[in-house]
Amino acid sequence: FALVKEKFPQAVITIVGDGSDARRLQKLVHELGLSDVNFTGRVEREQILHLLDQADIFLNCSLVDNMPVAIIEAFAVGLPVVTSNAGGIPYFVSDGENGLVREMKDHRALAEAVIEVASNDDLRARLIAGGKATAAKCRWEAVKWEWVTLYRDLIT
Repeated sequence: FALVKEKFPQAVITIVGDGSDARRLQKLVHELGLSDVNFTGRVEREQILHLLDQADIFLNCSLVDNMPVAIIEAFAVGLPVVTSNAGGIPYFVSDGENGLVREMKDHRALAEAVIEVASNDDLRARLIAGGKATAAKCRWEAVKWEWVTLYRDLIT
């Protein structure tokens, strides 16, 4: 985020959740003298849509994520996604099509990707359209018959 702030001094980041790294991140924010960093702590499901609605870019820096539900939610509400390549994320996010995917733990690459999305209207529009298309494929109406077919095949 410090790298993003160099390019966009007005940038604000909201860190959602309360994981094992929360205190370490709060200490790092203090040490770097960063402003405009909001920590929500634990959030109820009902609040997620409100938080997504306030965002311009969804940044996901996961080290472990086998089923990226939060990314699919971001797709569904029309947020461009920048994410690490942890776990199952590359099965849902295709770099340059519905999001920008960078290596885990590469904070510089993730920051550069955020800056690229914020600076490029065409890229942002392409990622949003691709994300909405991906979210539509994940809706229950789209997948229920695939499950039915799978179960029928397994029974026979």
